[in-house]
Amino acid sequence: MELTNTNIYYLDESFTSDRATIVGGFYCQKDKIKTILNNFLDLKKKYGLVEEDVVKWHLDTETFEKLRKNGYSTDQLKMDVFRLIAGADIKLIVAKSWCGEKGNHINGWREALKWILQRCVYNAPKQCEYPRVQIVLDWLPKADVQTRQERLKAYFEVYSELFFHGDTDKHIDPLKEIDFFESMLVTSTHSSNMMQIADFVVGISAELFIWAFNDPKGKNTTELQQRVSKYIKIIKSKYDMDKKNNKIIAGHGIIVGEKDKPKIENILDAIEKS
Repeated sequence: MELTNTNIYYLDESFTSDRATIVGGFYCQKDKIKTILNNFLDLKKKYGLVEEDVVKWHLDTETFEKLRKNGYSTDQLKMDVFRLIAGADIKLIVAKSWCGEKGNHINGWREALKWILQRCVYNAPKQCEYPRVQIVLDWLPKADVQTRQERLKAYFEVYSELFFHGDTDKHIDPLKEIDFFESMLVTSTHSSNMMQIADFVVGISAELFIWAFNDPKGKNTTELQQRVSKYIKIIKSKYDMDKKNNKIIAGHGIIVGEKDKPKIENILDAIEKS
């Protein structure tokens, strides 16, 4: 059987203080990219922005000032981005991994990425039906030179480990032996509109985790919960439900550990009923 479809995963990362690393975003078939991209660029134009303006969960100063000058609020923009996500032919995927007592984000990122790769494998029911897969990761976050070097080294170590050896604990065969896996790429959110959409998915998912696990970042709890409820309710149905591995899946395709699953499910249920 000739493999003609390609699923492309656009993945960003986020760190909730020193406690957890989140990797996630969305995936879609390659032939859907043009439509999604054009809709996102049209949305930018609606707000008086151009293609090169960076529209992320946390807006940079330049984009924020331009948005305000044009008479719009960040909430209006975010609502429209999440409506775009809800209407797009995509599936959302997010994985959280605890970083340990010392807050080792590299190890957290490593484990979260493995959960994502596991889902790539689980998404394909039979080998002959595997779509081709490409994974696009956000470039390493800004940091001092030593930290960037450590993260770059970790990125290649993770890729090499999975490519040649896989991961038996997570039931991932060596990627070199999986005929659907094409490549893993790295780009910058600032230069990729598709990655900017992924950044919104990770941004609101990170706040969901902050709410669920009482992270110190969530100081204004009421405001945070209202914001999470409003945005998650729009995109909740887009999370990629995995019925094969419910032990690590909370309700709507959010990958967490078994002990964390009830907290996420309770919040999702509350949001659904609100």
